[in-house]
Parts: sequence; C-alpha cells; structure tokens
Amino acid sequence: MKYENNPMLERYVELMVEKLKEVNADDWQQSWFSPQFKGIPQNLSGRTYNNLNKAVLYFICDKYNYQTPVFITFNQAKSAGIQILKGSKAFPVMFYELSIKDKVTGQRIDRSLYESLSQADKERYKVMPFLKYYNVFNLDQTNFTKKSSIKTQK
Repeated sequence: MKYENNPMLERYVELMVEKLKEVNADDWQQSWFSPQFKGIPQNLSGRTYNNLNKAVLYFICDKYNYQTPVFITFNQAKSAGIQILKGSKAFPVMFYELSIKDKVTGQRIDRSLYESLSQADKERYKVMPFLKYYNVFNLDQTNFTKKSSIKTQK
C-alpha cells in the first residue's frame, strides 16, 4: 500500500513490517530494539521528537545501528557547517502546526498570542491545522564527529 500524501506513514509501515517479520522468526530472542541503542530521538538543539516521529526514528536508529539519537535537516547541517556524508539518505518526519488568521483581514498571528486571547476574541480568527514534512539525517550520517573532534584538539 502506498501513502502518497504521507511519506512518513509509508516509511513507518515499511519499518514496522520489517520488524514484525523479524520478531515473528522462530528463534527470536531479543527485545524490539537493540540494547546498545540509548537515548530518545531529538533534533540538534535537544528538542525530543513526539509520537510517530519518535517511533520511526527509533526504528531507523535500530535498523542502521546509529549510535546517536540526534537528527538534523540538510539546511540545519549547512547552517552549522556540518556536511552530510555522500550517499546518505534522509528520513521523513512530520511537523504539525496551526495557521491562525484574522477572518476579516487575513493577517496571521502566532499560536501563543492566539492562546492568550479571550474566547470572544478568538472568534475573530480562523484556525487551520496543517502538516509539514521534513527530511532529516542522523548525525552518524554526517561529519559531525570528525568536525567536533577537530575543534576539541585545537
């Protein structure tokens, strides 16, 4: 089955089916995830991923034996001076957000401002949820370790 509108779900289903086949093997002896893997999937700034993103990134770390549970987008890597290793493939994650616009002017406001409004004032705004997809790389797919060890040697 293809989930053309949701690349994240497609990847999750693939990983889950692989893991279920592995677990169904007659000689299965270990837990769902490798005991060597420690940590919670997070971005470079330390914010942990939630819900389905967390599950998919756990599966990714386990499947590819990544030692670091940290993920980064191509643009974040570029901004930080980190290079993605040649041949590395990204993994989709989803980001849920709200678009909040004034019903009359169409002007957007941010979520924290909207949440601080009274119920009557909130009626002036149209709130639309939306999903964005980002492709992320694990830090093990970058030169981050080499780059950070060079800095510490100086």
